[in-house]
This record gives sequence, structure tokens and C-alpha cells, in this order.
Amino acid sequence: MSSLISPNQRLGRDDLVSFVETEYSQVVASVALMTGDSDGAEDAVQDALASLRQRQDGFRPDNVAAWVTVVAANGSRSTLRRRGAEARAFERLGPSATASNDDAASRLSDAGLISAALAELPDRQRHIAVLYYLGDHSVHDIAVALKVSDGTVKTQLSRARTTLRASLERGDNK
Repeated sequence: MSSLISPNQRLGRDDLVSFVETEYSQVVASVALMTGDSDGAEDAVQDALASLRQRQDGFRPDNVAAWVTVVAANGSRSTLRRRGAEARAFERLGPSATASNDDAASRLSDAGLISAALAELPDRQRHIAVLYYLGDHSVHDIAVALKVSDGTVKTQLSRARTTLRASLERGDNK
């Protein structure tokens, strides 16, 4: 899927409205699958959009949806790491802190078989697979967004498919 926002100009209000109407929900779903945090995905996407909108340097990504997806996933992972550090700190203080870890595990298990299979992938493979299959981005757009070669994206997709196939087959046999 290519972004409807034209390059080489600042992100305007009409561009933002168009993005939200056509690509927003798919980007949020992609970030949720990439990070395993469906609750924080929407906030992360909104933060990424706000960051892009507020940039004063004239930066404009070639593919806004791919850029927002990558930036939001990075932000969401940072938030999850921070929450994990906070939970560990509370855990050292006493037993009441364990509830937040239980909630996170419950959300992941509720996400289903595909989310569990995606969670087994290394971060880069998971991000590339979600961008390619759910986000419907081209190999080239993913490569540009992640600042890697097209060949790297193809290799990571191949490895992800192999791992996902094995994981899903194990899940079917349970």
C-alpha cells in the first residue's frame, strides 16, 4: 500500500485526515502485532504522527505509513521496556507489583495463535513480516523505512516465513 500523501511538502491537515481515513487502522494493527501491545499501539501511532507533523526541517518520508509504523513500533517498544523496568522495580518492593506482568501475559495469550507465532520471531523479522503482510508495503518501501537493502528484507521475510510455518504447524497439532 502506498501512502496517499504527496512527497516533498510538509504534512498538512488534509493529508493527515486522508491518512487517518485510509491507513491509520492498518498502521495501528501493524504496530500492535509488531510489539504485542495492542493497548499502546494507538498512542504510539498518534505520537509518531504528531512528531512528523511538528517537524520543522521539511522532512517528508517517501512512504508515510511505513515511516509511521516503524517510528511507532520503536516508541511502543521503548514504552514497554520502561514499563518492564518499572514492574521489576515494584516487584523488588513487594508482591503487589506482579499484577502488571500478569496483565501483559494475559493480553499476549488473548491475541491468539498468530500473535504468539509472531512473538517467536526476532524483532527485525517480525517487523518486516508485519509491514509486508499486514501493512502491504513493498520490499523496497520496507528497506527504505528500515534503512537496509532490499536483499536484507527478502532474506528476513524468507526466514520469518519458515519460522512462522513451523510455529503455526506446532500450534495446529496441540
